[in-house]
Amino acid sequence: MQPVAFDLTPLAQRLEAQRKSSAGPAASPVPHAVLPEHLTASGSWASTLALEQIHVLATHVLARYGERPFASVAITSALPGEGKTTITLALAQRLAQARKRVLVVDFDLHRCALTREVLLESARGVMEAIADGSVHTPLPWYPTECPGLCITPRGAVPNQRSLPLPDKARIQGVLARAREQGFELVVVDCPPLVPVADAHVIGEAVDGAVMVVRANATPRPVVEQAVEEFGRDRFFAAVLNRASPGRIPYFREVYGYYRGGPS
Repeated sequence: MQPVAFDLTPLAQRLEAQRKSSAGPAASPVPHAVLPEHLTASGSWASTLALEQIHVLATHVLARYGERPFASVAITSALPGEGKTTITLALAQRLAQARKRVLVVDFDLHRCALTREVLLESARGVMEAIADGSVHTPLPWYPTECPGLCITPRGAVPNQRSLPLPDKARIQGVLARAREQGFELVVVDCPPLVPVADAHVIGEAVDGAVMVVRANATPRPVVEQAVEEFGRDRFFAAVLNRASPGRIPYFREVYGYYRGGPS
């Protein structure tokens, strides 16, 4: 796996602040996903570094799948709270900026953090697509202000007992509909590997996966167990989230050089 290490704490804080300050989904016949404000180059040194590392991760994805007419990538972690949803949104936006038509799918049916972040809790989504089951029915998706980037939320869940059991064929059906609707890349926000079984089934349906690990928080044995159970060969990149940039060799010197501009 290719390692990618950066701190997305500033972005996570912006996501939470924007979610709390928003009035809620727009009352329109066709709702739009409210994409959170992402990192900008004019931010702090740490934000600039994180933005550059998102670019690195996107480069890995494009190098592996960029020539394909369609590809799907899962973002997962060993435990909840490691930052996979934040990274999913940031990566998808960067891929869309590379002139790809990108769909983000919230397959974390238990927590649906991504659906809440983009303010689509009441919109149709994955649950309705699974319930329908037909590859001929269009997959519900909602545009964002980022050209080329769309979101498919979780959809309605009457109660937790109504959540469907993991089913590879259903997941493949959702991905097939995304392909038929013209998307080039699908980025799937998966549930964490250790608490639930869904991510293991999703991993069998997608083309590749990215592992997110929270630095100095997730026990190494838990990460190793999750990787081995999921299948090491399915991962093509690993993200060390909330890593201290000052402890990463040469990062400060390298990024300081490039931020300084021409002498």
